[in-house]
Amino acid sequence: MSIFRLDSNENHAINSKYIQTVDLTLQNLGNEEFDTLIQGMNPRGTTFIYLYHLHNASAPNSVITIPNIYTNYEPFSLLLVTNINTYTTTAITMHVRSNGNLVALFTQEDYLRIH
Repeated sequence: MSIFRLDSNENHAINSKYIQTVDLTLQNLGNEEFDTLIQGMNPRGTTFIYLYHLHNASAPNSVITIPNIYTNYEPFSLLLVTNINTYTTTAITMHVRSNGNLVALFTQEDYLRIH
């Protein structure tokens, strides 16, 4: 299992007061299929939970995009849990927007990896 976590609030490098929405793209770079559970949280609790199956890199369904995840300029956390035992085959791209305008781009390298 590989676990990725990203936190955003006014005191972090990823500052939530500039983030209205997030577009999240996941890609399987490997040959083994896997599932990814995605949980979004804010100070009031869980805001969403998604479960996606990512096919191997040569299949059409190896890329999943989740557009318009609303954070509304509030602190939030994203937790991604896969059922594969490596981090190297999971690509994450997060487009951060304010009023529809792209303000930042983050990848799996910006996520904390939890063992």
